[in-house]
Amino acid sequence: ALAIEKAMLHAQALETERFRQQLDIAREVQACLLPGSPPSVPGYDIAGLCLSSLEIGGDYFDYIPFRDGRLGLVVADVSGKGVPAALIMATFRAALRTNIRREHDIPRVLGEVNRMLRQSMGLSRFVTAVCGVLDPRDGSMTYVNCGHNPPVLLRADGTRTLLDHGVGALGMFPGAPPDTATVTLAPDDVLVLYTDGVVDTWDSHDNDYGLPRLEEVVRQSAGLAARTVIDRIVES
Repeated sequence: ALAIEKAMLHAQALETERFRQQLDIAREVQACLLPGSPPSVPGYDIAGLCLSSLEIGGDYFDYIPFRDGRLGLVVADVSGKGVPAALIMATFRAALRTNIRREHDIPRVLGEVNRMLRQSMGLSRFVTAVCGVLDPRDGSMTYVNCGHNPPVLLRADGTRTLLDHGVGALGMFPGAPPDTATVTLAPDDVLVLYTDGVVDTWDSHDNDYGLPRLEEVVRQSAGLAARTVIDRIVES
């Protein structure tokens, strides 16, 4: 009996190790789908970071340069966690990048992405996202919010704007391409795009991190490099 038990435990250990190795490979592949470095845009300081709560997950951000000098900015979050969310994230990324190469009109791109997601995954899964196009020549950013946490535009004069214009999450409902909204970034303004993994974090006393605290950390970091602001948010 002891010999059989040891043999079974050994088999389980080998299976666990194989699964861990597969997750390590999946994590490496997923890391390759995220930007390796921020884009260089004259007049702008840009940085991004993705930390998964599990080995792999469904959060995603991206920079998509256009030939005319504009820059596409994307942050997204797939419902659920782990391997299923990671697979949908990869599908979303492929659909977005494939369509945006053919069509720079964000509403049409998101309409097609929505159609493709509905065909490839069940209605129990969905993707929230914010997709925008920044024109560094005049500071304008045209965007659509698809059921995602509203990015926060903190103005140098102390005011703020939430980028909440848009439609529901992608992959859930059919519909026409969404309308866009436009904001203009002025010198020393800070735009923060994030997922609920930041604001919905809970401490040991069941207090959530929340948007007010995120804003407070960003305002206290005024004038610092974008990457330093991110580091301060993670530390906080």
